Amino acid sequence: MLKRHPSRRILVIGVLALLGHQARADSVTDLADTMLKGKPARTRLIAAIALARTGDARALRPFIGALGDEDKTVRGVAATALGNLGDARAISPLERAQADVDPFVRDKASEALAKLRAQTARPREAVPKETPRIAVQRKTYVTVKSTFNKAPSGGKVLAGKLKEFIEHELGASEAVSMDMAARGSAGAFMIDGAITEISKKTSTLFVEVTCSVKLMVGTYPEGRVVTMVTGGATVQTPKRAWRAAMEKDAQLDALASAVKGANQSLVGFLAKQR
Repeated sequence: MLKRHPSRRILVIGVLALLGHQARADSVTDLADTMLKGKPARTRLIAAIALARTGDARALRPFIGALGDEDKTVRGVAATALGNLGDARAISPLERAQADVDPFVRDKASEALAKLRAQTARPREAVPKETPRIAVQRKTYVTVKSTFNKAPSGGKVLAGKLKEFIEHELGASEAVSMDMAARGSAGAFMIDGAITEISKKTSTLFVEVTCSVKLMVGTYPEGRVVTMVTGGATVQTPKRAWRAAMEKDAQLDALASAVKGANQSLVGFLAKQR
């Protein structure tokens, strides 16, 4: 979507949140037909996103077909949607999509496969009487010290949301602990986060809300800066569907996706500190 944000491929699916109302208004059949046959590629992409938002099981076969679309973004959305549908019949098509020529599509196919396999995995039949002890890997302690909004829009509300989103992403990582009492001898770090951009741009077809964030990582408690990571995201809404009241939600969606992109680099750094 946006060339200036290195994490934009990860964040393409952020468009889903703003097309929910439109998706409910269209039939699954019409959306599937547009996704598979529409011109240009952007038309197919909008239909794919709206169809994914419905979560309708009838979209399984159309999304499998869309894995062969000539546009890589359509293929990536289709892969993600198949993972969300939770139907094991998508496993084989997604395995083939892991050989796609584009790394974005390969990543989305791998993520979808992991989700499907986790959902369809069989429970263990029995637990051995004696289970070998496995060394518990220590986690890196992290605390979010402060967050700021340096952009002219959104104010303290978005600064508070930035802290919330960072902590949510870190809390989902097995490499990180936010409990000071639980940390071992692994390193300890603190994070200062800042929103560096919140902007809105209107093009011929879309209203685009863009967000960029910067996370400074310092040692705890000294505060010596050791690294910095950034993330960015753009959320698109069809211009004809845009309403002024949607801007705040669009800002939050873009912020959440920007943090998610930055968090990948952040957790990668923290995991190496254990």
